Amino acid sequence: MPTPKQIMRAVSIAQQHLSQLDQHDERLRLDTIEGQSDAMEIIDALVEDCAKDRLLAKAARERASRLDKRGERTKSIVLDMLDALGLNAQTIERPLATIWVQYHASVVLTGPVPAEYMHQVEDTKAIHKALAAGKRVDNATLSNPEPSLHFLTK
Repeated sequence: MPTPKQIMRAVSIAQQHLSQLDQHDERLRLDTIEGQSDAMEIIDALVEDCAKDRLLAKAARERASRLDKRGERTKSIVLDMLDALGLNAQTIERPLATIWVQYHASVVLTGPVPAEYMHQVEDTKAIHKALAAGKRVDNATLSNPEPSLHFLTK
């Protein structure tokens, strides 16, 4: 990964060369940056690092999900064993853990719930769509968009 000093140096060199060019010729600007500095090579390296990090993060999330599922299956097996042995109503001291079973009531909905038990959430996607179409929505405006870098890896 390029160091911050390398990045700043490449950008500075590229900016010096760009200051001498016609600002409207995008192809010439890109060719100048490519030929006169390391900026594009540094961008390539940073994008490659970002792509690798994405893959690692995805693999880590998938692994974590598998571990969570395995842990839940294991807990279910222990619960079934305690139930089969008639030990689900007491606390059991073991060398690695203290084990006990708790029972939690859960809500089962069999039909529509009264309005007093409901809450509403703004539909920001619909609000965005309306504002972008020029409609007026009380108490809502569009902010300046934040830049977002996108790239496809080969």
